[in-house]
Amino acid sequence: MRYRSVAFMLLPIALGSCSPSNEHTLAGHTFVVPKLNDTSSDTLFFLPTPDPRDGFSFILNPDARLPDQVRVLIGSKARDCARAAGTKADIIQTICPSRALEWRDVALKRVGNRTFWNYELPATTSQKDAAVVARCSEMGTRADPKPGLCLATLPYKNLTISIGFRDNQATVIQSLYDRVVNDLRQWER
Repeated sequence: MRYRSVAFMLLPIALGSCSPSNEHTLAGHTFVVPKLNDTSSDTLFFLPTPDPRDGFSFILNPDARLPDQVRVLIGSKARDCARAAGTKADIIQTICPSRALEWRDVALKRVGNRTFWNYELPATTSQKDAAVVARCSEMGTRADPKPGLCLATLPYKNLTISIGFRDNQATVIQSLYDRVVNDLRQWER
C-alpha cells in the first residue's frame, strides 16, 4: 500500500516529463511549444541558463537537415527595447518605434561586403539611416563558398521574432516570418 501511494505521488511528475510540449509565458502570452520544436532548454554546459523572461527559442522546421534548420527566438518587445535604449542597436529602428515597421513587400537592399552584409529597407526622409532588417556573415571560403548565416529581427504584437536563416533564403524572409507567426498562433493559449 505504501509503494502504491508513492507511485501515485510520482505519477504526475513522470507524466509531466513525458509531455509532448513545453509551456512558455512571455509578455502576457502563453505558448505551448511542441518538444520537437522547442530548443529553450538546449544550453551549452559552459553558458549560464537563460532567464525565461528573455524569451524562448524553437526550430521552425525540426525535420530538416541540421544545416537547413531555421532557428527562432521569441523575445519581449518591452524588455528588448529597454535593453537597447540609448544604443544604435538595429531594433531601435525596426522593433521599438510606436509605429510598426513596414517591411513586407518592400525590396530589401543588400549592403556590405563579402564577409559582412545587411539587408536594409530603403531609408525614408524621416530616417537618418536605412532600417536593417537582417545582418549576415560569410560561412565559407572562396574555395568552398557556403550561404552566409543571417539573423532578422522583426516585430509581432508586443514580441520580437528573431529568425536565423541562410543567405540563400533571404528572398523568403516574409514566408519564414509568416510560418513563425502561424506556429505562434497555433501554440498560444
